[in-house]
Amino acid sequence: YFMSHNSVNHKHNQSKSNPNLSFLYNKNFAHRGLHGTFFQNNTETFIPENSLAAFKNAIDHHFAIELDIHILSDKKIIVFHDSNTKRLTKSSIKLKKSTLEDIQNLSLQSEQTTDEHCIPTFKKVLDLIAGKTPLIVELKSEPFVNYKNFCKKTTSLLLEYQKTYSATNFAIKSFDPRIVHWFKKYTTFPTGLLIASRPRILIYFGSIFLRFPLIHWLRPDFLSVDKRIIQRTTIQRFRKSHPVLCWTIQSDSEHKYYQDKADNLIFENSHKKQN
Repeated sequence: YFMSHNSVNHKHNQSKSNPNLSFLYNKNFAHRGLHGTFFQNNTETFIPENSLAAFKNAIDHHFAIELDIHILSDKKIIVFHDSNTKRLTKSSIKLKKSTLEDIQNLSLQSEQTTDEHCIPTFKKVLDLIAGKTPLIVELKSEPFVNYKNFCKKTTSLLLEYQKTYSATNFAIKSFDPRIVHWFKKYTTFPTGLLIASRPRILIYFGSIFLRFPLIHWLRPDFLSVDKRIIQRTTIQRFRKSHPVLCWTIQSDSEHKYYQDKADNLIFENSHKKQN
């Protein structure tokens, strides 16, 4: 069953009620779109992650969307989580060494080769969302990939998106503090820092940017935090003045448990029943 999108308890103070960040609270975010195995009228349907079908499904069920983007060798921006296509397609291709032509016909965990089940460009996804629901865009940085070019290309697409669709609400996030800093310096987009719990070095790496003096260099607008460390003192202290989102919630029981420990939740379920 789908989780209610308005079941997160908010304790807004003046900083959190900032209208530029209010969209981060209104709806739960579907992790990589609303994907997985669905059962409707005893018929099983599979929707791949980070696909046009998953994003359309999220919009249809009134959820916000979280997605991942990579830059290819031909400077095209695509929506995909991994750095290699192996897990989700029948081919093994390193994204940073490939072009859009190399990957555009790969099918995502499916025999279907329609647009809805292939790796989409970021532009196609933005055209689909069209301001209908809030969006969080995670930039996936890679070694030896020019992060500044990645940031500039992403900014160009998002500025065009803002110009085309007046009711746009979106935010940027990344594990890479250089990317967070770039967006804070050169744009007015809400920008957050991602913090993971595994491997353990990532807890330390993320936490040092929440402490003086690095917090004054980075100045993230929000955090997106692994549920395993959401209750750490440094996270909850930051939450007193800024939004903290929690990922990845995978059941109704987790939803209930974590809703008071963060300002919003990023969720996915492996099996869902549609009425």
